[in-house]
Amino acid sequence: MGFLSSIASGVGKLRTDYKLASSKRPQISITCSDTTRAKLIENRSLELTTLALASSLEVLAADAAPSAGCPVSLIDETTSVYMQLGEGDVDHSKELEKHLKEQEKQEERMQAVEKAGYVSQTS
Repeated sequence: MGFLSSIASGVGKLRTDYKLASSKRPQISITCSDTTRAKLIENRSLELTTLALASSLEVLAADAAPSAGCPVSLIDETTSVYMQLGEGDVDHSKELEKHLKEQEKQEERMQAVEKAGYVSQTS
């Protein structure tokens, strides 16, 4: 059950990252290149749907592309989970603000590293 729990945890992380209310039940798509694990996911899709607080769960072919704009959680080297977000699920202005703040912090860190002389200049 560890593998299935890691999938549910991956969905939970996506839900947290996007501050999705527990009342929201997104559609989940999973790609898995390991056929044995893909069959396990299909066989346990009802349990996974419940654990992930999802409206539905679809196992896609390993080379299939999920819907555009879906956030992804990489479970392991063979498995990826995609969460379909609906209209109004994400406040885009808040997401943009969050990413701009993170970018600003990264730039400040780079300046501190450069100031300390850790980055060598190349000509």
